[in-house]
Amino acid sequence: VLCFIADAASAVREIARVLRPGDRLVLGVLGRWSVWAMSRRLRAWFGWKDRKALAAELKPIYQASDATAAEAALQAFKLGARADQVG
Repeated sequence: VLCFIADAASAVREIARVLRPGDRLVLGVLGRWSVWAMSRRLRAWFGWKDRKALAAELKPIYQASDATAAEAALQAFKLGARADQVG
């Protein structure tokens, strides 16, 4: 969430303040093609009403064993029942 807040330095100071000695902080960077970003875009396209069905349809994409399998699953998703809604 640091990329979404105006004063990241203050946020990091607050994180350091509340962490107990020996605790760990794990940071990640959200990329344009991350699973999170993809799911947000797809939910924006399809809305939240069908989120459980959409999650089940997306599962083969984000659980693919490699990039080739993920691309094939994505193409299958685009050709599926929601193909008329994918831009």
